[in-house]
Amino acid sequence: MVKPVIEQRMQKYSAEEIHFNLMAIVSDRKLVYTREKEKLERRLAALQGQGDVMETDEDTSQPQTEDDMKAAISRLQIQVEHENQKFQKYKIENIRRKHNYLPLIMELLQVLAKEGQLVDLVEKARVKAEVKKAEKEQEKSKEKK
Repeated sequence: MVKPVIEQRMQKYSAEEIHFNLMAIVSDRKLVYTREKEKLERRLAALQGQGDVMETDEDTSQPQTEDDMKAAISRLQIQVEHENQKFQKYKIENIRRKHNYLPLIMELLQVLAKEGQLVDLVEKARVKAEVKKAEKEQEKSKEKK
């Protein structure tokens, strides 16, 4: 019901523009993987206690043999570790995004000014920007023709 409306709104904008972001509320994958792993570990312990294949009324997509359960537990453990790494990466990224780089930038500019390099670098950047601007204008004029 909502999908056609969203697609219609997205088509209004060119591919280069981003005017909105679609977000969803989802459960924590780490929690889902951990619960599934614990469930399999309990089933494996029960299976090992019985000594033979456990008969269940559960979903047949669940691993039934001891080796299959161990493989599934290992896969889930890897997924939990991947989620931990992902959240650690997010944490570092968030710290970098929130950090105040202004003192570093000011110090860098002061050092460059003291060494007499600041004016040259600014001039080079200005020339480079003008060249890029001219190239973009040429591309636009070619597209219009």
